[in-house]
Amino acid sequence: MTGRATNKQGCLGCAAVFALFVGVLVAFVLLVAPSTIGLTLRAYAEHAFKSMGETLGVREEGDEATDASPEETSVSLGAPVSLGSTRVEEYLRSKLDEGSREVYDQLIAGVRALEESIAVIHATPEDVSAAYKAMMGDHPDFFWLDGSFTYLYSSLLQSVTVQPGFAVEPSEVEATRVAIESEADTILAGLPEDATEYDVALLAYEHIASHTDYVVGAPHNQTIQSVLIGHASVCAGYARTYQYLLHRAGVFCSYVEGSIASKGEDHAWNLVRIDGQYAYVDPTWADPTYLGEDAGVSVGGVIYDYLGLTTDELLRDDHAFANADLWPDCDSTDLDYYRRAGLFIEDYDEQAVDEAFWRQASNGGNRAVFKFGTDEAFGEALAALDDGTFERESLLELASEMGETSIRYSYATSDTLRIVKLYW
Repeated sequence: MTGRATNKQGCLGCAAVFALFVGVLVAFVLLVAPSTIGLTLRAYAEHAFKSMGETLGVREEGDEATDASPEETSVSLGAPVSLGSTRVEEYLRSKLDEGSREVYDQLIAGVRALEESIAVIHATPEDVSAAYKAMMGDHPDFFWLDGSFTYLYSSLLQSVTVQPGFAVEPSEVEATRVAIESEADTILAGLPEDATEYDVALLAYEHIASHTDYVVGAPHNQTIQSVLIGHASVCAGYARTYQYLLHRAGVFCSYVEGSIASKGEDHAWNLVRIDGQYAYVDPTWADPTYLGEDAGVSVGGVIYDYLGLTTDELLRDDHAFANADLWPDCDSTDLDYYRRAGLFIEDYDEQAVDEAFWRQASNGGNRAVFKFGTDEAFGEALAALDDGTFERESLLELASEMGETSIRYSYATSDTLRIVKLYW
């Protein structure tokens, strides 16, 4: 019996713009005295965000000032990691039954030896298919495989001869490996000497988003060389590269297959374990180039919304697991990027919002992000945005500090992740 099995490894052409991410930008002009308002409209899209903009005049003399220099918060990030240990924890192998794990191990041995034909004994095609899929999910370092294989099955001998699909010619594997490892080590060299597991997760997230373009049809886009060498990929390449960089630093990371729920399109992201806690990370959606030209707006910078998600947040934000039974229920927010950065506000509190605003504005940036811990707190933030009071005084003070008579700003909100973003 002969056959061909194709193991999908993430998206081959994820949508350039998220289905839910559509909004309208409304510009307001609020003069110092008398108060007059003018309106303009334009289309705007950024992930699941609804957007609105406003221009405020500088506060009138005698208005109460806002403290512009709150104390910074600090978060314990755990013990330092030991770099250069390239530890692969075979998470998906652990989910196989004993017989399939034996098949997995036979496949691993043949793949590492670059065998173009691997004899697997005591196996059926179904065993091989399950084990091969798990192997590809555990091993982003097998960059020379494209995820497909052909097989010859002998029911009499209960054996399967597997021929892996090669993305890189065997004669070119070593040279490509050297180039990939060199690039990965250069990236990880940017970590401080006392780097923690969280530092690794953050560095890899930022680097991939900042140095990769989302390009459907990019060469080798299902493997790590598309990101580390070609700097253009789709979600499979992003997620595998994130996994590979964390493995290279000895931090647990697994490759998760699923889909964009609203579109039913293949997608891939990651599960991480940091300081003993699990969370989800989507490095593809961290990259503003994923939005594409259809977004109609230049977002710029890294999008940190998808670093350290709970299962609930992941599912609310249009992700669907291909096999939910494989993955843990992550319910802790301790690994959430915004909590780590002091920008997570559990219950709505104007002082906490002010402090988060100035923590970002004092660094000379042109945006501030706030993440709220409950629907109730987020609802209060939305109400303040609707009536124009959300961070009004802080924006007025910021304009005054910049020597300006007015400040134009816009905002965006994510209902699924309870995030508010201000841009000025």
